[in-house]
Amino acid sequence: MIIDCSQDPKGPFALVIIYARDRKLLGHQYELGPGATVVTVGRRAGNTITIDSDSASRCHARFEKRAEGWWVVDNDSTNGTFVNDEQVPEALLRCGDRVRLGNTIFRVCCAECGRPIEETRYTTSPIDGLTKAYNRRHLIEQLDAALRRAERPEPPLSLVMFDLDHFKRINDSFGHLAGDQVLREVVSLMQQHVRPGDVFARYGGEEFAWMLPGTDLQGAAALAETIRAAVAAHVVTFEGQTISLTISAGVAQADETTCVAIDLIKPADEQLYQAKRDGRNRVRS
Repeated sequence: MIIDCSQDPKGPFALVIIYARDRKLLGHQYELGPGATVVTVGRRAGNTITIDSDSASRCHARFEKRAEGWWVVDNDSTNGTFVNDEQVPEALLRCGDRVRLGNTIFRVCCAECGRPIEETRYTTSPIDGLTKAYNRRHLIEQLDAALRRAERPEPPLSLVMFDLDHFKRINDSFGHLAGDQVLREVVSLMQQHVRPGDVFARYGGEEFAWMLPGTDLQGAAALAETIRAAVAAHVVTFEGQTISLTISAGVAQADETTCVAIDLIKPADEQLYQAKRDGRNRVRS
């Protein structure tokens, strides 16, 4: 099995097809070597890598060599570009990442751990590749299941949406590798407060969600405040530099009108953005 490693993020890398409708393509490998700077992927024959599938756009995405390493960049495709199940406009790649273009999935492999290629099939994981929290798909599945079996108004079910404040400034000031380190440390810190039966997930980018079965609005807000204070007191150290950060949170509780996951996510997200408008580093419910 191909696993993540400490290979230099600048590569060289290989792209290995681990899922495709045409099983003959499984295991096919394409080099992102030192001699290349741009590799295009899409349905059109002129691309460096041609995907013969209607789910891929004519020029779906490109792999681009920059100073900090290899990036995947979406070319305004119809179905989007996904890295580790998260849709991205662009993303810095590292060994072990999964890149989905249409219905074709590539694994990014480095020279050391990518040969021999033993992984030739894709299995869906509920875990976010970077932070090791649950991913958005798993959260929505668990929320939908909880709402189907809930007998409201008891037991209560609440959701907290978190967003790191000014995260773009961290990426711009310290670099994307520092931003990744911040995300990993913050998730590790937050998960110390997660109880058995809760679901804590990376919802997307620097946004996280905490599903709290058996917890009412007041209790969820108190738990969110505990995490807010813990994050504000934490300092991330990256390559000798210290990074301080804060987090905002919005809280909502399911009621008789809450039927599916989005019915709970939307009000929690609205409260989150109210916390942002009120000055950040706070909880709103």
